[in-house]
Formats: sequence, structure tokens, C-alpha cells
Amino acid sequence: MTLPDGCFAQVLVDGQPCMRRVSVEVARVDRQARLRRAFLAGYIAARYEGRSPDQCLRFGVACGAESTARLGAGLIDPREARRLMGDVELSAIELPAEVG
Repeated sequence: MTLPDGCFAQVLVDGQPCMRRVSVEVARVDRQARLRRAFLAGYIAARYEGRSPDQCLRFGVACGAESTARLGAGLIDPREARRLMGDVELSAIELPAEVG
């Protein structure tokens, strides 16, 4: 689920479902549609590179944040997105026993 500053996601880690909260400070929150598309593109690109689920989430959120700084749709600088990955916060969320 995307949010203005990142997302909540359930991913498989070592075959087990895990909930994650991923966030980064975003400069322009008025460009949410662009952020969501860039997140998805970044996540998929990282999966194709064979990165871990957590790294895919971090890169996706970094791509979304990077896209909000650009004029025009569909523009992402991958180098800048990789730099932003250092600012992306990722935390595990413990699920209640009945959720999952």
C-alpha cells in the first residue's frame, strides 16, 4: 500500500511472509501518481537485478522520491535514486497471530 512518504508491503523473506514499512522524506507530495509509478518501476527493476525483497522496496521508494524532484513524467535518474537509498528507512512490522 503506497503512502505519501513510502509504503507498507508484505514480502517473502526466506520463504516466510514479512510486513515492512518503508519511508523517505519526499520533497513534492503533490505528485503522488508519478511517485507510485516510479516506485513500481524501481521495485521491478531491482527484482530483475536479483536484489533481496527489502532492497527492492528500498530502491522502489527511492525511485518514487527521486521522481518527485523532476519536471515531466517518467524521468528518473538511477544514480540519484541509488543515492537516495541511504535516506530510505525500512522497518519490520510484527503481525498479530491472526494476520498473515
